[in-house]
Amino acid sequence: MTVVEVQVLDGGAPIIQFSWGVPTKAMVAAVRDVKAKLGIQAVSADSAGAALDRGADFLVCQGTEAGGHVEASRGLCETLPIVLEEARDTPVIAAGGIGNGQGIYKVLTVGASGAALGTRFLAATESTAHPDYKRALVAAGGKDSALTICFQDGWSAIHRVLRNRTFIMWETARCKSLGNRPGEGDVVATQDDGTKIVRYENTSPRIGFGGTVTECPMYGGTSVEYIKDLPGQEN
Repeated sequence: MTVVEVQVLDGGAPIIQFSWGVPTKAMVAAVRDVKAKLGIQAVSADSAGAALDRGADFLVCQGTEAGGHVEASRGLCETLPIVLEEARDTPVIAAGGIGNGQGIYKVLTVGASGAALGTRFLAATESTAHPDYKRALVAAGGKDSALTICFQDGWSAIHRVLRNRTFIMWETARCKSLGNRPGEGDVVATQDDGTKIVRYENTSPRIGFGGTVTECPMYGGTSVEYIKDLPGQEN
C-alpha cells in the first residue's frame, strides 16, 4: 500500500473507497484489519463482479457525466441498471452528473442506495480549488463540460473538464497529438512554492497558484449547470 493509504487507515477512516481497478488482496486485508468498510468503483457488469469477488461492501457506479478522470465508458442512466443487477443485495452509490436533490431522487428511485456528488463540492468554502476555478464552475453550464484527452501530461486517461482557452486552442487545432499541440510548453501558472505548471499538464489550480490559472485543467462534471453560488463566500 502507498504511504497515503496507510496514513488514511491509521487515521481511523471508517470507509475506504477504490477506483480505477480492484485493490489487491493485501489492500483489502489492511482495510479489514481496521474494520473499515470497503467501496470499489464499478462501470460495467464485469468490473462490478470483480469488485464483489474481492469483497466490496458497496459499489460506486460511475457514469461518463462525472468530472475529473473518468473510468466509465457509458452514461450513468445506462450503466446504473447493469451494475445494480450484478450487485443484487450489495449497496450501490450512483455517481456522475448529479448536482441537486432531483438528481439524487432520480437515482434512488431506480434502486441506488445513495448518490455521490463531487463537482458541487469544488465550489464550497472547504474546497482548496483556486477562487477563479470556483467562479468558473459557477459561471459554467452543462455544455461547458467536455469529455476529453486534452490535459494528458501526467496521466493520459480520459477526463472531463470545463472548456477553457487551452482546450479551445487544442480543439481548434484538430486535437493535435503530443509534440504538435498549440502552446505546448507554455508556462500558464505557478504553484505557491514556485513550481511551474505548463499547458496540458493535468494539475488543476489550487489556492496559492498564480498566473493564468483558468488555462489549467478545471475538472467539472455535467452537474456544473446546477452550481449557482459559492456557499459562505462572496460571488
